[in-house]
Amino acid sequence: MRHNSRRTTLSSDRAGCQAAREDKRARLRVAARYIKNGTVKFPRKECEQLLTQLLGFGVEKHDDAVDALVYLILGLIGEGISPHEIHYV
Repeated sequence: MRHNSRRTTLSSDRAGCQAAREDKRARLRVAARYIKNGTVKFPRKECEQLLTQLLGFGVEKHDDAVDALVYLILGLIGEGISPHEIHYV
């Protein structure tokens, strides 16, 4: 049963990826789940610009790094990222 629930989660995330192509905020919402649940982690150094853009999303002038991160996460979802694996970006 557990395997099926994981498959359902991945299917809903893939569907979310399709819907999320509409705008940046929607894409970020889908990807943010993987950041919040600890599947995607950040190094302690060398990603300050990314974190500044991520934490200031919607207010910051630039959001290219956030876009790149979101597309990376969405690509991993499309490849079947497991919520129990840890990925460093």
